[in-house]
Amino acid sequence: MDAEINDIVITFDTDWAPDFAIEKTADMLIENQVKTTWFLTHESKAIRRLFEHSDLFELGIHPNFMPGSTQGRSHHDVMSYLMNIVPNAKVVRTHAMFYSASLSRMFALEFGLETDSSIFLGEMPHIIPYEVFYGNKTFIRMPYFWSDDGEMTIKQSPAFGFSYKNYHMPGLKILDFHPIHIYLNSEHMSNYNLLKAKHDVKDCTAEAVEPFINNGKGSGTLLREIIRENPNPDGFKTISEIAEEWRLVSQKPIRGIQP
Repeated sequence: MDAEINDIVITFDTDWAPDFAIEKTADMLIENQVKTTWFLTHESKAIRRLFEHSDLFELGIHPNFMPGSTQGRSHHDVMSYLMNIVPNAKVVRTHAMFYSASLSRMFALEFGLETDSSIFLGEMPHIIPYEVFYGNKTFIRMPYFWSDDGEMTIKQSPAFGFSYKNYHMPGLKILDFHPIHIYLNSEHMSNYNLLKAKHDVKDCTAEAVEPFINNGKGSGTLLREIIRENPNPDGFKTISEIAEEWRLVSQKPIRGIQP
């Protein structure tokens, strides 16, 4: 290809976060007019508020196909539950990266989804989208580059400063944040695990969470730093906007090869 997509794309997995965490994250984005993509797990007052900002927020689905899912007993039930919440969803990222060829086909053909971001390629350079074809239907898979929970669980030394070189590798860089970690400003999983041991996180109050907030560098300070730096020449984009750009780029002939 003549072009490579180098955008940083901000995404969120809501993961049943309490409303106050979702609202705080959304308020930061609205204040700074930042386009992002959200993968939703449930319905709530804070989730419904996201729909009011369609100029900024692309809303997709975050299905949990694991045993005991609260979203449904079968894969089809889970999808129907979420598509009822987000009827116009075009993007999907599965919880825990649960995936299969049959799920991919179901996403594209039965539910009309266009883009999947369930593959994690941690800090891999030169990531590009790629296309899967189901007859006349094109389904784009778009790996994500970084996640805040991955930074805390995979790395020996988590780095939550945007100056860190790995945030500036060439290629598409989809970042996956979680509202609860934004609220906690998590740097390690320890505070979150202590919170979970004491409270049911999805139903807890802001007052209950207060003692577990990290005051140093963490997921929240990193997000604010990225927003402040605004590293993309054309500003932040949603996953579907990146997918549309890729469709245009991928239709161009490779240099030296005639169509």
